[in-house]
Amino acid sequence: MIYITGDTHGEFKHRFNMENFPEQKEMSKDDYVLICGDFGGVWDVGWESKHEKHWLDWFEERSYTLLFIDGNHENIDRLNGYPVKMWHGGKVHELRPHVKDGEHQISLCHFPIVEWNAYFHESYHIYGHIHNRKDEAYEVMKKKDHALNAGCMINNYAPASFNELVRNNEAFKKNNIGGRSES
Repeated sequence: MIYITGDTHGEFKHRFNMENFPEQKEMSKDDYVLICGDFGGVWDVGWESKHEKHWLDWFEERSYTLLFIDGNHENIDRLNGYPVKMWHGGKVHELRPHVKDGEHQISLCHFPIVEWNAYFHESYHIYGHIHNRKDEAYEVMKKKDHALNAGCMINNYAPASFNELVRNNEAFKKNNIGGRSES
């Protein structure tokens, strides 16, 4: 299973606890939580702080595999200092924008983009960055039927399944901020 969120900004305690994300009880290392940018777990300059070490070790102990896309709230110099390794046919430190969830082709990016790979063939674009703002970027993206905001603010501050992302985005567009519901 794949769960998606975005813009966690290093605030993990409430977003990934069992109350807000009970699905993790049934997950294994073959299941993924993907953060669409602004992970915020590698931020301090020059070294791994105690706070970062605590949370990186904590995520390592989770039952699932955590993945994230670089956003504008990462320390890119430090991230580039980590070893680059091949993983599932790709490099873990390169942007790997396409994921198959079994039914949909998905392009992932921290920033909203108006056209993406297979845009004219009903693929989906999942992004973060704009949080729950209803600004110019939102006005453009709300017209894109297959663009889904993974910002944690509209997804009840917890990872969401693909179907939850769809429902929560529909509710947000109708001015009813999305909440958790069964997939």
